[in-house]
Amino acid sequence: MSRQGKRPHIESALCLNLSALFAHGGLKAGSAAPGGWEWERNGQNVGAIRYFASLGKESGELHLNYQLTQSGEPCDVKYTIELSSRPLNFGGRYWYMHCPYNGRRARKLYKFPSIEKFCHRTSIYPLPTYASQRVSGENQVMSQRWAIRRKLGDNVSNLFGAPIKPSSMRQRTFERCRHTYTSQPSMFETSHGQSQRGRELQDRTAIIVSACVALQAFHRIVAGHATKQNNRGIKMNRPASL
Repeated sequence: MSRQGKRPHIESALCLNLSALFAHGGLKAGSAAPGGWEWERNGQNVGAIRYFASLGKESGELHLNYQLTQSGEPCDVKYTIELSSRPLNFGGRYWYMHCPYNGRRARKLYKFPSIEKFCHRTSIYPLPTYASQRVSGENQVMSQRWAIRRKLGDNVSNLFGAPIKPSSMRQRTFERCRHTYTSQPSMFETSHGQSQRGRELQDRTAIIVSACVALQAFHRIVAGHATKQNNRGIKMNRPASL
């Protein structure tokens, strides 16, 4: 696991996504056209580039043009990224960009402020980390279990018990989700086994969750009883007999 400041975070870099360029119509096989792309974070523009894409049937080039600030002065950066493709089994082609530093192909290239060009993440030293790599083990387990619960639409069971099957889900799909849910290690286990404090914390959390579930059930019962009492005093307006 990386520590804060030891390795760069991949989310802080500008990401040149080839899939997004194709999806927005910026790139088309067998055509040549100019375009531009901008990045925003928290509603603020953090970067912009201009490009000219020239794609053939199997290969192409992506000419990039943007400005950098070096030593307090802006400077223009221009270079070309090679594009290649491979055929798909059901028709069409899958396109890649090639890193200008090591030549590795990828669908995404990244640019950090200290690097002049967009490049493959393996070209950066030390190697950048993803957000999932900076999360502790117990938080990863909790995040995965919450994701499974959201997928199942389960708002009744707790994180320590088995999930409840929705009526609209196939049994095979539910068994696969339950296997993923129950096969994860306990979020309070350490590499040397479960500590005494971990067991106590797990017991306390289970008691609190069970109490909350029981309290919700009690409120539903009380609300249903009150509704029945109110309905007893309501008389239906029946039409007069003819």
